[in-house]
Amino acid sequence: MKTEVTTRQGTVKVGSHILIVNMNGENAYAGRVGTVDHIDDKGQISGSWGGCRLIPDYDDFKILTDEEYKKVCDQYKPRDIEISQKP
Repeated sequence: MKTEVTTRQGTVKVGSHILIVNMNGENAYAGRVGTVDHIDDKGQISGSWGGCRLIPDYDDFKILTDEEYKKVCDQYKPRDIEISQKP
């Protein structure tokens, strides 16, 4: 297992925050954001966005700063929702 990989987008490390722009063959992943939790020996990137791995220099993604990641997370933070409880 690697702890970082260099891509055309920059250096990705375990713990980096990623915005997926386009994952080839997996259109449902576009727009997902997550944190890198594993980089395999081939340099493929896994994270909290789901089960598919990003392939550097094949898939398109953006490495987010902590500030950018927080802004995206705050934008989609669950709002106060009243939950009715049944007796």
